[in-house]
Amino acid sequence: MNQDNVINVVENLIEACRDGEKGYKDAASHAKRTDLKTFFTEQGSQRARFADELQLELSKLGKPEKKESGSDTAALKLLPGEYICSVRFTK
Repeated sequence: MNQDNVINVVENLIEACRDGEKGYKDAASHAKRTDLKTFFTEQGSQRARFADELQLELSKLGKPEKKESGSDTAALKLLPGEYICSVRFTK
């Protein structure tokens, strides 16, 4: 895998993490139960940390920080299994 491919993969992972962060924050804002609100908030914070760590790695690869904070389809692009979880708990 060449440098450009690695950068592209890391950028996509950052976007997925930012999308997950947004999705979990949205789920937390709609959750009625305190335990679920806490769970979704913690998961959103974890995704933000993942994205920040990946951003550091991207910087080490010589790529400047992207100003974007996720894609337009945040709730639909969570990591596998996360969308199902947030839908199930936010009814």
